[in-house]
Amino acid sequence: MKLLEIKGLNITLKTPRLPLVYDMSFELSEGEILGIVGESGCGKSLTNHAIMGLLPPELEVEADILNFKEDSLLNLSPSQWQKHRGANISMIFQNPMSALNPCWTIEYQLKEAITAHFPKLSEEEKTQRCFELLEKVGITAIHHRLQSYPHQLSGGMCQRVMIAQALACRPKVLLADEPTTALDVTIQKQILDLLTELAKSEGLALVLVSHDLSLISRYCQRVLVMYAGTVIEEGQCQKLLNSPQHPYTKGLLNAHPDPFGPKKRPMAIPGRVPSPQEALSLKCKFSPRCFNKKPECEEQEISKTSSVKCLFPL
Repeated sequence: MKLLEIKGLNITLKTPRLPLVYDMSFELSEGEILGIVGESGCGKSLTNHAIMGLLPPELEVEADILNFKEDSLLNLSPSQWQKHRGANISMIFQNPMSALNPCWTIEYQLKEAITAHFPKLSEEEKTQRCFELLEKVGITAIHHRLQSYPHQLSGGMCQRVMIAQALACRPKVLLADEPTTALDVTIQKQILDLLTELAKSEGLALVLVSHDLSLISRYCQRVLVMYAGTVIEEGQCQKLLNSPQHPYTKGLLNAHPDPFGPKKRPMAIPGRVPSPQEALSLKCKFSPRCFNKKPECEEQEISKTSSVKCLFPL
């Protein structure tokens, strides 16, 4: 069953008028794990915040389709978003220390989400749910942690609390924005195995945003590669990573060390992602950094819907 459908998503800064994400399109079905990769500044987090309705008023969101199941997410009122977030679509934010409120205990913050969507549960049932969630994400001494404040926990512990909070109301879609950056490899595997198991057993649909290509290849069925605000390549995960078509995807793979592959030195992509202002003047957004660049790349006008598609794929 299709849970999330996005077609022609555009995110624009209102003043000055400046496109940040454009022509973003993908679908997500029950039990599917979709990976999104790309450097910082490519629009990955902006896309997730748009799906959650969390963008600031300075940004404008437009889309041909932005649906959860058959319901449009465009122009929802604050009360409608309140019912939707957490129960239908939830998000693991990138920075756990800023995502948790420093003024409230961990127990209060977990119970707040549970109460909003399951108001008929007793206090005892809510407490039991908190214990179950923290146990799932590998937290010990749970009673003590529930009475703690975020500043009393390590970054990795806060990350696990935030993951537990995102799962508290059993959402159908989970947007995971770098969900394991503050975790050691053992806990990282435990968390991702948990999310994978939920995808299989409960039909959870997961969007996994990560810079770690080995992690994406291990857990995702499909992958989107973003650059300068839009998708430049997409496909089945193993096929795309084994045979990339776009020079940028190839550059990402060359920059990633493979501990089990040939002993070669990773090669960084030269330069940086263009700012939105700089991108406006480029026919091909990747051409200043591309090892496969031809003169035509900077001369031929490319349509908006294919503004970073490669004229000369590998």
